[in-house]
Amino acid sequence: MLKLWKAGLGALSPKSHRRSKSLSFFSGKSLRFSDRGGAIVCCASKPLERNLSQDPTDKSPLLHSPLAEFHLSLGAKMTPFGGFLMPLNYPAGILAEHKHCRAKASLFDVSHMGQFTLTSPLGLEHLAAELETLIPGNLIELKQGQLCYTMFTNRQGGIIDDLIVARTPTNFLIVGNANNRDKDFEILRGGLSQNIAIKQEKQGLIALQGPDSSEVLMRYSSEPMDLSFLEGAYSTICGQSCWVSRSGYTGEDGYEIAAAPDRIQHIAQTLLLDEKVGMAGLGARDTLRLEAGLSLCGQDLTEDTTPVEAGLSWTINHRRRNEANFSGAKVILKQLHERPSRRRIALTIANKTIARTGTPIKNNAGEQCGEITSGSFSPTTNRSIAVGYVERKRLDSKENPWVTVRGKDIEATQVSLPFVPHRYFRK
Repeated sequence: MLKLWKAGLGALSPKSHRRSKSLSFFSGKSLRFSDRGGAIVCCASKPLERNLSQDPTDKSPLLHSPLAEFHLSLGAKMTPFGGFLMPLNYPAGILAEHKHCRAKASLFDVSHMGQFTLTSPLGLEHLAAELETLIPGNLIELKQGQLCYTMFTNRQGGIIDDLIVARTPTNFLIVGNANNRDKDFEILRGGLSQNIAIKQEKQGLIALQGPDSSEVLMRYSSEPMDLSFLEGAYSTICGQSCWVSRSGYTGEDGYEIAAAPDRIQHIAQTLLLDEKVGMAGLGARDTLRLEAGLSLCGQDLTEDTTPVEAGLSWTINHRRRNEANFSGAKVILKQLHERPSRRRIALTIANKTIARTGTPIKNNAGEQCGEITSGSFSPTTNRSIAVGYVERKRLDSKENPWVTVRGKDIEATQVSLPFVPHRYFRK
């Protein structure tokens, strides 16, 4: 986990990171770009913190978002994440960014995510049927403009990556996690017919999240955005052509906007001029998604964790279960009928003690029965919260466990997810 709480509440408000109302953000010199053997290397002027999602043995040059200099001009603290140099937080600090998103609207750069466009000369029905051999999601019945949360699974039923898949009038769009961009491409290329075109997009992606996000976006949209949660459409925002979906990973109402690099720069600059919008980095995104009970791939979701164990059985509908023609179906269907040996658990921790990734979970007999996969302080509930996995036989669903932090056993309480109610907009 990131060392999130060093920043705290700074003297600056979420709006005070702006230097002016000018759109000339891309002239800063604190970020240097150099060409090394064809790869663009992005270098910050200060040492960077390393996140667990960035393998410390990985010496590959860091990639940069189309908004890299924009972040530096706003005083962002940058960190390696998923092979990219991304903003951890801005001068106001993670706590202020988190609260601003819950109260108004925050803008996140998520351009590091893997983005793919798939087309087939045989049509979308053919493409959907082929994709369903790789994932357990219901794509054949997905209507134009609808999105689906699903995942790539391996032969053992483990989750390789969790995804958002959207059906447009002419193709399917897939968004996966940054660390798995290359892996996702190989799965698609190796699992689909050669006549299916797979394009790995180089465009930018931003997320506008929070209760005021709809009001804000309407001010900059060329036409009414009549979208419900998990719906999308091609549109024009801030005068720029883009793909807009009503989605996100904070638990709040919000939108994700994908566009060419120069267009995403203009959209981000313009949206930030709105008085209700503040920037937010990876730190706030992590605490927001944890409060919403949303899993982080690589921590909460791994290739050794099935959708059933992760509490994601709802992503596999009856048709897909009956057809059982996706990777890992045998294992997953067996778990659906017999229940897996372990289960996901949500906890609040006494004394606001932070139970971080890898923290042991013990039952009342003092036996370790599992471990924490994600844990942090929750600004919204003012509690320490965590999720993890436990052995079903070693911990009853009504038994409150203990977590061992720095050698000391701390009381915990089992609770239901999410920690903070979702506020998605549904018609």
